[in-house]
Amino acid sequence: MTDFNFLKAYLNFVNETPEEIIFHRFENKKINTYTWGHLHEEVCKIAAYIESLKLPQKSNIGIFSSNHPEWIITDLAIMLAGHVSVPIYPLIGKAALRDILADAELKLLFLGTTLHENIIDKFAQNLPVVHFSHYQGGIGTSFHDILKADLSFSASYHPQPNDLLTIIYTSGTTNKSKGVMHSLASMSGLGKDLLNGPVSPTKKDRLFAYGTFAHISERIGIELSCFYTGCSVYFAESRETILADLVQTKPTILFGNPMFWQRLKAGILSKCPQNIINEKLKNEGESFQKSLRQLLGLDCARHVYVGASAIEPKILQWFHDYLGLSIKQVYGSTEGLGICSINYAASTDFGCVGEPLSGIDISIGENDEILYKSPSLTIGYYQNPQATSEIFTADGFFKSGDSGYIKNGQLFIKGRIQENFKTARSNMVFPNRIECMLTANGLLENVCVLGEGRMQPFAVATLATNWQDKFGNLELVEELKDCVAQVNSQLQEREHIDRLFVTDFEWNQDNGFLTSTMKIARRNIAKYFQKVEVSEQLQIEWKQKHQIFPVAT
Repeated sequence: MTDFNFLKAYLNFVNETPEEIIFHRFENKKINTYTWGHLHEEVCKIAAYIESLKLPQKSNIGIFSSNHPEWIITDLAIMLAGHVSVPIYPLIGKAALRDILADAELKLLFLGTTLHENIIDKFAQNLPVVHFSHYQGGIGTSFHDILKADLSFSASYHPQPNDLLTIIYTSGTTNKSKGVMHSLASMSGLGKDLLNGPVSPTKKDRLFAYGTFAHISERIGIELSCFYTGCSVYFAESRETILADLVQTKPTILFGNPMFWQRLKAGILSKCPQNIINEKLKNEGESFQKSLRQLLGLDCARHVYVGASAIEPKILQWFHDYLGLSIKQVYGSTEGLGICSINYAASTDFGCVGEPLSGIDISIGENDEILYKSPSLTIGYYQNPQATSEIFTADGFFKSGDSGYIKNGQLFIKGRIQENFKTARSNMVFPNRIECMLTANGLLENVCVLGEGRMQPFAVATLATNWQDKFGNLELVEELKDCVAQVNSQLQEREHIDRLFVTDFEWNQDNGFLTSTMKIARRNIAKYFQKVEVSEQLQIEWKQKHQIFPVAT
């Protein structure tokens, strides 16, 4: 493990290449840069400030912010000062934020967002808060002022393999969020693959940070990849500038969740309809594909990935056929540090999540549950020994909660076991697969398939961004019927959708329709659609907010 210790890898770059630029941050139409040496100076200042507070050993310290170099600086400072980093999703809902603040027992909070400031303000009355330079509110001590202070870091703490370094809260798609604990050993468990794997980054690579380091995919795919290989990281200025910053970055490696790729596809089609794409591809061939990639800033991309939740294979095939992009599916979990397998042959087997990384052993258990052993497995759930005891088999395999199968050495996912349900006919339905199929043509974005105990499944959805102004449009009803009918034609009769409810409001964390990580909060949505009558003919129904939520909301 010591050969792949990510903290040692980071310090090696600091010592050997202090003048080399590592971070690039888009800000006010300029790019601010950090060298390894500059980065470490700020890490030491923040670590010294943490030391000055004389917190109890191994205190939990929160980071509540969007992506920014200061996020990584703080994460490193917390760990090097001998404490535990607790990331909080920057788009988290109020209830989930309160739960995490109560469960995590934070002794200090670093703040980079004004979201739910009233909750944070109450929290700050009892504990110290430091606000980042991009924070626009009025709570806490200034990060910038700490950097100017006369502080010296002792660097007396030397992390050991079994030391707890971070607690990462799960999305809570089916239950309350749990704090996943990772040690130095488990966080360094993927080091071999990040350095020597078939799709490893190199020092010449450019990574694009636009999501959140609170999610395990970006924490590992960007932060740790950077520490191991020295590749450059470009930080988007805001959610609104992602596409413009992506074009400027021209990343060589890019990760996106299914919604990212769905929205990218919808954006392309809104500017260039499919019939025009077909004609230009026929006439211009690969040169047209290359021009599209250039417009998106993807012409230098050598590895592109999708993960974090299921995606319809047809979307992957669309990008391959029309843009020449082979998007590799990644499978994993927060408990396994985000990566268990990768579909290296992305261009030939859409919908497969590939083969396990080196050192990972995958098997299929009862109810087709995916089980795996990995050097990067969690050491357990924070303050939850009962849940910890339930996630491992007697021989040490992690119980993923996902159902799947192995074919020709490749792993395929069927769905979350807890989300699968039986209809009144006792037929098993795998909703994840149907949801992905319903998003394939770009009309719908968020989709939730329900129907436990009902004769047929039904779906609840939102329109894709470029269709939202058509809510209630009679012509769109026919397109939606065609969309559902096409999906039904690919399903067994017992899986057919007989009703589609289209909502006119944004699904988010505060109304409970999405989790902190932007996944469907199935149980919450089901509460609003408990009694849905069976329809003999396919029905499309528009649902406005006041028809679902109490008027008081």
